Amino acid sequence: MFKVMESTLHKTTIEYKHSPQGTLVLDIYSRKPEAQQRRPAILYLFGGGWLSGHREQFQTQAEYFADQGMVSILVDYRVFSRHQTTPLDALDDAQDAFDWVSHHATKLSIDPNKIIIAGGSSGGHLALCSALNCNGRGLSTKPVALILYNPVTDLRAASPELGFSEGELALLANMTREEIHQFSPATQPCKKLPPTLIIYGMEDPLLAQAEQGLCAKTSEHTPAMQIMRWPGVGHGFFNKEPWLHETTKATEQFLLKLQVLPTSTDTSTLPRSSNK
Repeated sequence: MFKVMESTLHKTTIEYKHSPQGTLVLDIYSRKPEAQQRRPAILYLFGGGWLSGHREQFQTQAEYFADQGMVSILVDYRVFSRHQTTPLDALDDAQDAFDWVSHHATKLSIDPNKIIIAGGSSGGHLALCSALNCNGRGLSTKPVALILYNPVTDLRAASPELGFSEGELALLANMTREEIHQFSPATQPCKKLPPTLIIYGMEDPLLAQAEQGLCAKTSEHTPAMQIMRWPGVGHGFFNKEPWLHETTKATEQFLLKLQVLPTSTDTSTLPRSSNK
């Protein structure tokens, strides 16, 4: 079990957006900052194929990095099962969440130049689209890094063979061909991506698509891009042990190398199990 001194962490739930379908919130985890301290922040975007999912998916990772001195933020965004919305609406929410955090950085004791976006599967797709400005609206500041867990990188070839469900394919079928192209990160100029860690299981059919598309394009333009592959596991493996521990440690080492984490951490306290 992930061991954190509960008394040292503070959780706050804050409304960041009033959408036509209802209010959206952020769960913010942090320790009490020292005077004038500005800390790095990490926003987590859950997976679920734009259909479902909950922000609590990344609670274990959020608590761990908050305990290391970061501000961890679990983002609620609209999904079809609860809001009858589209992937484009979800992207709008993800960008609004990032901008809200950036605009309130001083109040949250956050360094606005050290905000990371992390996401799993469709959440990884939203993280990429936010950083690549796929919808043309841009972000208030550039994320310092991306952490992507088996992200969707290309919508154009979506199929059951690539692991897309019937519901996910139905959602994409309602998008125009132009939208599918525009919101496929693999089609976008990637030279402006921040340092990026991509995590895949080697049995995940999305891996080959990413290697041949997004990752092949960005390797010469973004030397800080790192793709890590775990043998014998497929999509979503990082949610369970022992891979939750291993992928969290990999994320930690990536952020230490970027000098984003505020201090060196004790890897013996990394999460060892998950209740998700």
